[in-house]
Amino acid sequence: MSKRKRQYGFTLVEALVAGVILSGAVMTLAGLSSRCLSRTRFNQEYEQAWQVLDRQLTLIDMMGIDEFVNEGIAEGELPGLDREEQPRYRWQADIQSEPDDYLYRVTMRVDWRLDHTWHTISACAMFDGQGRSRLTENTQKNAENQENQQNRNPDK
Repeated sequence: MSKRKRQYGFTLVEALVAGVILSGAVMTLAGLSSRCLSRTRFNQEYEQAWQVLDRQLTLIDMMGIDEFVNEGIAEGELPGLDREEQPRYRWQADIQSEPDDYLYRVTMRVDWRLDHTWHTISACAMFDGQGRSRLTENTQKNAENQENQQNRNPDK
């Protein structure tokens, strides 16, 4: 009778099953990673869109709503983060005057396209239409105060 030697290692079936399980795990991780990267890109674009919206509302506040209305510019386009040739963000301002107190309701909307899908954000703000924005008035008052202080203390 011959003695069979015990062989060490894995059989072909065991190796194939382990390979299938390992490849399934790798594919799952790759899918999750890809989804996370695309979501991160969307969040970057979303944040940039809010910055565009905030920039346009700040510009209206600085120049004054009356002058903004007189300029007649109610829409425009801006480049994205990568400063590509084509504009990435489109903004549009809908301006409605309120019946009392020279107030204007400005609804700012920003649209952008990412991966063949259009996305939109919007915000609404009220502006005082009495010739100047409050930001401009505060800036001018600060400049006048600094000038008055310099006139009082010419040595400085």
